[in-house]
Amino acid sequence: MEKITMTTQDLVKAVSALTGKTQKEIKEVLSGVESVVKGQVAVASKTQSVEVKVFNGLTIVSEYVAPRQARNPQTGETFITEGKNRVKAKIGTGLKEAANA
Repeated sequence: MEKITMTTQDLVKAVSALTGKTQKEIKEVLSGVESVVKGQVAVASKTQSVEVKVFNGLTIVSEYVAPRQARNPQTGETFITEGKNRVKAKIGTGLKEAANA
């Protein structure tokens, strides 16, 4: 199976061609979107999760995961993991339908 990869620069060029805006303008917008999303996912805490709907069909979710007991499979030793924020992406039907069109 062949893999097709689109880099950020490829995305900037494609959006620039589609909208007629300069690549510099598109890159600034994408950089701003990235900064806002990173800032929002950092806000998640024990009492609240954060969802950022990037566009129709893609939502970034950040939620707190409590400390839990885990086991080292090599030694069998158990330990307590640290609590942390977990980030995941939710893929909506719009993207799923586009992938199978």
